[in-house]
Amino acid sequence: RSTATKRRTRSGCECSGFSSDYGFGRYCHEWESSFEDPWCYVDDACAGGRSKRGSFGRRHETCALAPPPSPPPSPPFPPPPPYVEPKWQPPPGCNCSGYSNEHGYGAHCAAWEKQHDEWQTPWCYVDAACPSGRSGSFGRKHADCVQPVESFGASPFGGDAGPRSLGESRGAGGARRLEEITVRRSRSEEVM
Repeated sequence: RSTATKRRTRSGCECSGFSSDYGFGRYCHEWESSFEDPWCYVDDACAGGRSKRGSFGRRHETCALAPPPSPPPSPPFPPPPPYVEPKWQPPPGCNCSGYSNEHGYGAHCAAWEKQHDEWQTPWCYVDAACPSGRSGSFGRKHADCVQPVESFGASPFGGDAGPRSLGESRGAGGARRLEEITVRRSRSEEVM
């Protein structure tokens, strides 16, 4: 923002050409600091409304143009896309068997006990031939379900890294384990 050659002030007065003992004021410039507005000494005849007397008894006036108007506000950011529940499916080489246990859990991929653990990995009961199936507390094989890459980009848990509670899997039978833990706690509280 060089104003070294500018000779008119904001109000239109000519700089007088007078220099202080320090060499300041003969033309428009940020004389004492680059953070101040440029200024110069003006004649007493300057009718500018903002000229005032400085420490050398001379009138001076700001040369900078009036500050530019504020830019219009930026448009708001678009709202985020709506959340889409990822699609879950049995692991490769497996099919959900359609079997439901006595609690009604396991027929298809779902986080059956999510009322107890919102981060539970969805699971289902699988056919006996499923290579990644594990035996559960109801005597049936079950497996943690996965998300196909095209539905979500990648599994958020990666492999069998689903949530755990008290060191136990949250797959089939998790509700029974949770009930057993709850019963043990309530009995130990009765003893106290």
